[in-house]
Amino acid sequence: MDALQPYLPLIYTILRGLAVVGLVHALITRQPPYWMLTLGFAAFLGGIFSMVFSLVYVFTVLIPSLRGGTRVAGRAVARGVESLKPLDLRIREAHEQLQESDTLQNRADLAALQARAGRPDDAQATLAPS
Repeated sequence: MDALQPYLPLIYTILRGLAVVGLVHALITRQPPYWMLTLGFAAFLGGIFSMVFSLVYVFTVLIPSLRGGTRVAGRAVARGVESLKPLDLRIREAHEQLQESDTLQNRADLAALQARAGRPDDAQATLAPS
C-alpha cells in the first residue's frame, strides 16, 4: 500500500471524474434512477463504495453504449439544437419540407409550429386541404 500512497490523490480524482462523466451519461440516456443516485453520491460525496459503483457503471453501461449506442445521445443533442432554432426558421424549414413532400405529417408539423407562433389562421389554412 505504501507504493500506491503517492498516486492515491490522482486515482481518487480520476474516479471522481469518471463518476461525473457517468452521471452526465446517465442523465442524457435516461438510465434508471438508482444509477443516477449512486453516481451522484460518487461525484459529489465521494467515498470508496460510491467510487466502486462509478467503476461498475463505466464498465457495465458506459463502455458498451459507446460501442453502438450513440444514437440515443445523438438524438438528444439533435433535439436540443432543434429547440434552440428560432420559431420562424423552423416554420420556414417545415414549409420547405411541405413543398418538397406534401404529406399529412408534414402538414400537421407545419400547422403545429404556426399555432405555436400565434398564427391560428395560417395553421387552419395549412390543415384545410387535408
